[in-house]
Amino acid sequence: GANNVVHLGATRGASSASSVGDVLVVDDEGLLAQSGNSNANMARLALGVVAATYGTNYACVKLLDEWVGSPSIAAALRFSVACAAMMPALGYLGVKVDPKYTSWPIARDGLVTGFYFFLGYAVQATALETSAASLQAFLLSLSVVVCPLLERFADGKRQPMRAWLAAGLATLGVAALELDGATDALAGSLSEGDMLGLLQPVFFGVGFWEMEHAMTRHRPTGDAVGSSWALPVALTAWQLIAVLGLSLVWMVTSDPAALAALWTCLQTIASEPQE
Repeated sequence: GANNVVHLGATRGASSASSVGDVLVVDDEGLLAQSGNSNANMARLALGVVAATYGTNYACVKLLDEWVGSPSIAAALRFSVACAAMMPALGYLGVKVDPKYTSWPIARDGLVTGFYFFLGYAVQATALETSAASLQAFLLSLSVVVCPLLERFADGKRQPMRAWLAAGLATLGVAALELDGATDALAGSLSEGDMLGLLQPVFFGVGFWEMEHAMTRHRPTGDAVGSSWALPVALTAWQLIAVLGLSLVWMVTSDPAALAALWTCLQTIASEPQE
């Protein structure tokens, strides 16, 4: 009956619920604002967790390079594991959620982004052979400056002052945390790896910029199942495919032993009897 009516009003101005008799009037703009704030906070929390986890990357990559003895082989190993973890997710998205996640438009954007990320990872792994992990972590943090620069000059977007201040504060913060053990390098004894690491923020910054464009182009509409997570997962999977493929090319072209091993594997597979 009328005494149990709940009305979602579109009245502008008020953002709180009000009662008129037994009718509850709720401004839908207020609900949308609350929902948007909640999603934004969850995104910030997820980004913080990713950043904290990624902080272990440099020490692990340096150790892996030392154990394996070749940055190209180390890259092929680490991204083989990453691809093995992501391929089932990509297959699920293409079969169970929406075929568009395995279609060429999304695959193309993921592969292009992966190309830039591969360049960043290759520079990173090579630089860590002769450079401190703390210094390379600081150099990568400079991508927070590259991204707004690309948006300003490539996209023509005016950046608010708070964006530049945030980029500067982030750079200073990472410098305070990471550069304590790298002061000798900064004092004048820069190695080849130190200089090579300056390319990291460029390649990763372009990769992040391309990723944002891809997310905008393929952003799901409506309330499609999995719309909040499916697109990032699909793009990440395609990126890893690109990074792994290029890592394998890097490995076989830079290490004759790896090329010989790959050729032996192909010969063995080809000579297997077919049933």
